[in-house]
Amino acid sequence: MRSGHFLPAFRLVKEIHE
Repeated sequence: MRSGHFLPAFRLVKEIHE
């Protein structure tokens, strides 16, 4: 599982969602 690409994408979405 390549969480290296999913981690940054998830954090970015979380920042925009807040």
